[in-house]
Amino acid sequence: MMNDFLLQMSETFKALGDPTRLKILRMVTTKGKNFYVAEIAEKIGISTSAVSQHLKVLKNARIVEAVRDGFHTCYKLREGAINLFRKDIDRLIRIGFLACDFDGPCSECPHGKSCAELEA
Repeated sequence: MMNDFLLQMSETFKALGDPTRLKILRMVTTKGKNFYVAEIAEKIGISTSAVSQHLKVLKNARIVEAVRDGFHTCYKLREGAINLFRKDIDRLIRIGFLACDFDGPCSECPHGKSCAELEA
């Protein structure tokens, strides 16, 4: 519900809040191109293990996805990630900043209305 959404958005903002991850994201948004970890590392100038850690964060935030290419794995921007992010930002603006004094799951809210009802 609302708290799940806010946690997801927090993870997205954390993933996008690092300059190195933004550089990686800029690379993988190249249309029609998938990038190998070593290729990203060379272009950005950091170790492959550091790139792997950054990609893990971006993958967990559902921003990039891994694609198998034979024995190797390459990465690309997740299909629809930008549009989903735009929709999530719009939702966050609409309902994410509603005043609520309850800090628990919406299903247990003593006020009887969920944020989804307030969103309409």
